[in-house]
Amino acid sequence: MGQNSLSKSQDGFWIRDGDNFINVEKNIDGSLFKGLTVIELNDSHKVERIVKSENAIFDGQTINMDATNIFSINSSSAFEDITLKERNLYKKRVAFDQDLINSLEKEPKELSTIAIFRQIQFLKDNKLRVKVFEVELYKRLVKPLTLIAMISLAMLFIFGSTRDATLGRKIFFGVSIGLSFELISRIGGAVALSFEFNSLISSFGPPLVLMTIAIAILIKKSSQ
Repeated sequence: MGQNSLSKSQDGFWIRDGDNFINVEKNIDGSLFKGLTVIELNDSHKVERIVKSENAIFDGQTINMDATNIFSINSSSAFEDITLKERNLYKKRVAFDQDLINSLEKEPKELSTIAIFRQIQFLKDNKLRVKVFEVELYKRLVKPLTLIAMISLAMLFIFGSTRDATLGRKIFFGVSIGLSFELISRIGGAVALSFEFNSLISSFGPPLVLMTIAIAILIKKSSQ
């Protein structure tokens, strides 16, 4: 559906590689594939060639197939002409690598920041949806800013006279604001995914707004 470059089934996966669609029926350790099918499209987005092999070895850059059947489809005439070629060995160079295959069973939050960045680049190169990975990446990048915003917020409850509010009330309001901020941050990520809203704004917006409000209040209190 375009949300991912990968669609994992119980035994194998689908993956898009440029204008090619690759299906692996069984993935063994990310390097040995069973039941491989490569669907190649032409510039008109029509199927031009189908490559099938029962066994293949992936070395991180190239899929090396043995006993390969290559079905070429010629649609230029009134009738489609399908020809079959058999190869004892066929090599297919791909844009993805071993790390991408190994990340099949992992959620974005389980990947390293570098792996997420590489995943985003791969998805963009193949014109696929990157929102899920962008939201996770921006959530990690915004953490320092979130920390500054929370420290600024905490200072509002540290300084000031206890006659304005009791310590228990300050703690209650501080916890309430912190939980509300966390909820708003999560809602921002959900909005970005559901309504195609800018994920950068949805991630950096809440801490920036909170930090601006906290600093403005601190400046006002300091001037009194």
